Amino acid sequence: MLKLIGLGIKLTVLGTIFLVLGNVLEWRGKTISDQVKVQIAQAERSQLFHRVRKISSELSEDSRLGQKQAHKFGRKNNSGVRSTEEDIPVSERQKLKSLIRELNSSSD
Repeated sequence: MLKLIGLGIKLTVLGTIFLVLGNVLEWRGKTISDQVKVQIAQAERSQLFHRVRKISSELSEDSRLGQKQAHKFGRKNNSGVRSTEEDIPVSERQKLKSLIRELNSSSD
């Protein structure tokens, strides 16, 4: 537990050091923080950024529609059988199992 607390303190101190250094150190006449802001702004203006944003929004829309249909028609479990709100009662299952066993034994 003390190692975990120590790790948390170390990460907090390291993050603070990076934030302070990023705002204090200058590179090419600007602070590192300003350099990062400029690069991010340029990336947001690029066509690739807009294309990726469009594709991701289409994927999330497809996912949302798929979830709606899954709820509407009932989901499939791992065996591919649709599960419904009203599953087969245990007594009915036992009857079906005994019937299957009887049919299998009569075919032998």
